[in-house]
Amino acid sequence: MSDVLVVDPGELGDLLTALFEQYGLRAARARSGVEALERALEQRPRVVVLEHDLPDATGEEVGELLRAELGATIVVTYPQSLPAGDEAAMTRIAAMDASFSRPFRSLTLIETAARLAGLQLHRVTGGTDAPSTPLASGEGAAVVAEDGDELLLDVEVEPPQETTPAETARGTDGGIAKPIAVAGAAAAGAAEPEAKRPYSPGALADLWASVKERRVAPAPMPEARGELPLTPRGYADLLDAFAQSQTTGELWVTNGRARRVLLLRRGSVVGARSNLESEDLSTLAHKRGSIATDDIAAVRDDVLQGRRRTVAESILARGLLAEPDLRRLVEEHTRRIAIASFAWPSGTMRVTLEGRATREVVPVQITVADVILRGILLTESDAALLAAAPDDARFSPSGDAGYGLQDLPLSAEEARVVVAMDGTKTVGDLVTLFDAVPARTIRGLTAALLCLDLVRFVGWGHAAARRISYF
Repeated sequence: MSDVLVVDPGELGDLLTALFEQYGLRAARARSGVEALERALEQRPRVVVLEHDLPDATGEEVGELLRAELGATIVVTYPQSLPAGDEAAMTRIAAMDASFSRPFRSLTLIETAARLAGLQLHRVTGGTDAPSTPLASGEGAAVVAEDGDELLLDVEVEPPQETTPAETARGTDGGIAKPIAVAGAAAAGAAEPEAKRPYSPGALADLWASVKERRVAPAPMPEARGELPLTPRGYADLLDAFAQSQTTGELWVTNGRARRVLLLRRGSVVGARSNLESEDLSTLAHKRGSIATDDIAAVRDDVLQGRRRTVAESILARGLLAEPDLRRLVEEHTRRIAIASFAWPSGTMRVTLEGRATREVVPVQITVADVILRGILLTESDAALLAAAPDDARFSPSGDAGYGLQDLPLSAEEARVVVAMDGTKTVGDLVTLFDAVPARTIRGLTAALLCLDLVRFVGWGHAAARRISYF
């Protein structure tokens, strides 16, 4: 039996499932309406959290059935743009026990769901059910400060080789950017077909009956979500999940013996750590001429001996840098680590809720949208960007995004390119119009905005010269 069933096709579902478990609730996971029925019948959850837009049904349709059959508390999440586009859907959503428009605060959702279902929350901090620390304590482990806040190297770890965008060979469908699928018979400017879900509410009820008939015994509970496979797109999607759920926690990324952790507070990156010596904050400070060689050992020793929690705190306490200068250095350091993880072609990811972000001495604020944008611009191959933003493709602003342009610190030239994406110009047109901007940058901007749902694909070839920009 489980307390909660989370139904979401993307990484937001993985994140919410992990969060429920770290608050002491047994959580099951499903990615579609059909799978939700199977899992609900097996686990009899008291709360079902459903994404509105499932591959085979709407979350409300599945929720209405599960509430009627199981008496479960139903919580629905939906995109912020939905009220303007589908009043009927909003009426169905309002009939659920609770609903949250993205972006939302994950803790508020968890507390609301638990209160409505009469479940008790508690932070799992120890014992056999506690999430295991992402760093092993045996041979090859990094030295960790008392509260696990800082990673300092005590073994030689071969840092991944830095690669240029041209050397990042992932093909056209293995990176962050989403390639545009070209239909052979697609007409220029043709509208995208409306998505059709195979299951109507009546069909879902019939399916539920058939599932109950063939079910003999409860299936075993799945093992708790631990590590997730690392891919560039999966990493971007999990970062996006942090932003859409306004979650405060840590995202650990591991590749062999190399480890990084991003500290996120309400969906923004506020700090980062790495056990690669080349990525330590003190190393970067030395490269920038801010601290002497002897200072590197001194600040690291402060952390190892427990006198200070972090390298940044030691640098500040020793007066090696003024706080404004240190904050700029920490921001550069955080941005480098966050973006560098896109270049790891494999590894694992893990989410924890240790609250390190709230204890940062010199916190910064880098939006997830900015990390994804720069990750695409700096790590994607030219082939991947061409697949995501072909010369004859047109894009226009989208109302489905959980972000705004204020989340992207664009240069003046980049901003002009974005404003010109009004649905009438092809990517090739933009490259011609803005000849001072590299074609790679224009394609990267387009791919990033598409990945963030700030723009949508509207057709091929030239369109009538009409301005429909919302920016």
